[in-house]
Amino acid sequence: MLSITPTPASDVEGTDSLMPGEPWQSCLYCHGNASSNDNAIAPVINGQPAAYIRKQLADYRNGSRRDPGMMMPSVVAVLAASDDLQVAKHFSDQSPPGRPPKIHSPGWRLFSQGREGLAACIDCHDSSRPGTAGPLLLGQHRDYLQRQLHAFRSGR
Repeated sequence: MLSITPTPASDVEGTDSLMPGEPWQSCLYCHGNASSNDNAIAPVINGQPAAYIRKQLADYRNGSRRDPGMMMPSVVAVLAASDDLQVAKHFSDQSPPGRPPKIHSPGWRLFSQGREGLAACIDCHDSSRPGTAGPLLLGQHRDYLQRQLHAFRSGR
């Protein structure tokens, strides 16, 4: 019987991991850099709170958070948990991209003012306000936000 055993990354000549350079660099393929993220599937992580990024990495790693594109389970499989702090710090120190909101849209009104029986999103999702703990929403792609709201509503 033929048995194939993968070669550990540490055994490949000239490399000590599957991650290129700094541990956060492979994140750039999907999440973009400090000035751009044109991928509407992946969230903008520049400027997100470090604690939030670390929690998401841990949740992907332990399976309590799912990724519809199935990329994150592969990423956290090769990213050492000990690198999470460095990854989180790197991205939290970046400025989020400056995508101006459409301030006359119903979405902006809901985000900034809420409606009867529903608090404004900005009450929890604005890093410039003390005590807000949610991830930043400004600058995220519309399609990404729609998927997340649907997943949140359906309990996923």
